Amino acid sequence: MNALAAAITILAIGDSISAGPDSYYQHLPETVTVVNKAIPGSTYWDWLGVNPDCVGPEVICGVDKSHWIDVPDVDIVHVMLGGNDATRFLESREWNTTEEVEHIALFLSAVRTFYPEAVLMVSTPLRIYTDDIAVQFREAFLGKFIALGAQRGYWKLGFHPMELLPSEYTDGLHPNEDGKKTLAYALMRRIMKYLPTSNSPTSSKFDI
Repeated sequence: MNALAAAITILAIGDSISAGPDSYYQHLPETVTVVNKAIPGSTYWDWLGVNPDCVGPEVICGVDKSHWIDVPDVDIVHVMLGGNDATRFLESREWNTTEEVEHIALFLSAVRTFYPEAVLMVSTPLRIYTDDIAVQFREAFLGKFIALGAQRGYWKLGFHPMELLPSEYTDGLHPNEDGKKTLAYALMRRIMKYLPTSNSPTSSKFDI
């Protein structure tokens, strides 16, 4: 990976795929500081703080905004959610795609409110789906998600899926070490497309 021309700080919002010191963020260059606020098991509903499925202490019942709104000097907010949202659909088969996408939009709007100057990058892990209904859901969900993001302009770098090979998963959802490196590489390529590297100087820190 090329080195960035300036050190940057990423605020990471996500679930178990992104959480912890051993996540894919560990493979980013040393010039990237990651403030990792990811919470295992969380969904977009949780981060918005209005999860109707909260039934007990083992279920996340909404993330206190103070957990993620007070991070100083953030250059990029990277939101990597969707795995648990999809899993809940696969378990219940009851999902209002339009409603769910609207809630995602509300959360991204809140992120933009708290970090108006940061670049908002939205990713989603695309797990290995095993049946036609799940594939149809994924296509409908992603289609509406992408269209809504483009229409409302909630993020600058755009929505991008994080695809992995079957051999790069541990369980069809969580990446193994090879998968983590693939995710980090994909993320860094996306970052370098918009931020100056030492090999491509520019007069602006964010060339957007």
